[in-house]
Amino acid sequence: MVKDPRGKVRIGLVFPEVYEIGMSNLGQRILYHVFNSLPWVYCERAYLPWVDRIEYLKRSKEPLTSLETGTPLREFDMLGFTLEYELNATNVLEILSLSGIPVRAEERGDKDPIIIAGGTLTCNPLPFLPFFDAFVIGDGEDVAVEIAEALRETKREKRIKKLEALSSISGVYVPLFPRQVKRRIADLNRSPFPTAQVVPWVEITHDRFIVEVARGCTRGCRFCQAGIIYRPTRERSKEEVKEIVMEGIRKTGWEEVGLLSLSLSDHTRFYEIIEELYWRWEGPPLNLSLPSLRGDAFTRELALLLKKGKRFTLTIAPEAGTERLRRIINKDVRDEDIINSCRIARENGWTHVKL
Repeated sequence: MVKDPRGKVRIGLVFPEVYEIGMSNLGQRILYHVFNSLPWVYCERAYLPWVDRIEYLKRSKEPLTSLETGTPLREFDMLGFTLEYELNATNVLEILSLSGIPVRAEERGDKDPIIIAGGTLTCNPLPFLPFFDAFVIGDGEDVAVEIAEALRETKREKRIKKLEALSSISGVYVPLFPRQVKRRIADLNRSPFPTAQVVPWVEITHDRFIVEVARGCTRGCRFCQAGIIYRPTRERSKEEVKEIVMEGIRKTGWEEVGLLSLSLSDHTRFYEIIEELYWRWEGPPLNLSLPSLRGDAFTRELALLLKKGKRFTLTIAPEAGTERLRRIINKDVRDEDIINSCRIARENGWTHVKL
């Protein structure tokens, strides 16, 4: 990303974890692409430093800064936090403190950035109300553009005017102007997706190109938050997946691609996608990384399709230790299915299985 930040809406995307974890997050990659596609927006990233760096910043009184330009986070127009896990919530407070930004929303003034949260945890924003100015409820690709436009239009306005403008956006919940909100993308094939994903400078947790092949899940497991809040299920077409992968590999140089979905094997063109990327692939050698599969998803047909690539550790998600418990949580996978998947993997050359 090469831009002149002067005169632009300054947005910081903050993942409340260390760089190696935050850089693996697909949501941040998508929003970074969406915001920086707008010529009048200058978007940067920030992460929670490691413990030794935190101690240094506290001792030296230096503020936490952005990754790209080293700008103090308190100087941005908006900071957008990704909330994926409950244990990351306190990291948000640490980041705000290190940045010299009041932790409580009621204590922030006109010169402080607007603090917004998005991600799965915002489906219940109540525990976080004291600390955030606004929340994005639901899918964020389209609403991100509208948030940036609202900030541009109110750049020189008082803080309360900015929040009022944000509250009028479908999918944005502002505690000072409460109303019921929710936002959904109707068609994944038409939603923006980054092919020039930022390549990290160190090894990260999921060091690969990532493509989201579907959003949502039809299974309705009772323990699964994501399966509820990402309804309805939407699929990316086989053709769109292949085009994204081809562009992504060409632009980034990654040799491994992660296919992302809550239940990958439930994609209606799942086998065709695997066949297209392995057996009809005309680019450089490619390895596929599949997320954890259902216990009954690893079939002989799938094993034959995957034989061409590198043998990854097969990950199967039993979710519970007994069939009785799986029935209770609406996970209709039998012990026999799990054992059969492991047997098929062994017969076809896999040596490692993770449950």
